[in-house]
Amino acid sequence: MNVFFYPAICSKEAKRCFQTLQSSTNLPSMIYLPGGCRLNSSQCLSLRSGDIMILFASDFNDIEELINLKEKIEDFRIVIVTGEECRENYPEKYYKLNPRFITSTREMDSLVTVLKNMTE
Repeated sequence: MNVFFYPAICSKEAKRCFQTLQSSTNLPSMIYLPGGCRLNSSQCLSLRSGDIMILFASDFNDIEELINLKEKIEDFRIVIVTGEECRENYPEKYYKLNPRFITSTREMDSLVTVLKNMTE
């Protein structure tokens, strides 16, 4: 099983989130997929059904971008990380992606725990 991190767009906030997760979870093999690639990069060739896909959205446009990928990601175990503004204002949008867990960048400790449980 692989763990992938996919931000809707490439941003400093997304990179910080990825680095925090990578150092906190002991998942050095977590794969960062380029933001905005719409899952068409060469790194996506390793995606398999049942893998964990961490999606990052910092605003409404990011959420819409991720929802547009729903068919491509429906076979993965989805975890969503949001920017704080996004979490507060658009919670109903995330459920369209059938996530197993939703959190914000302010609640990274709970995400680390969930990832550890999912990968054991």
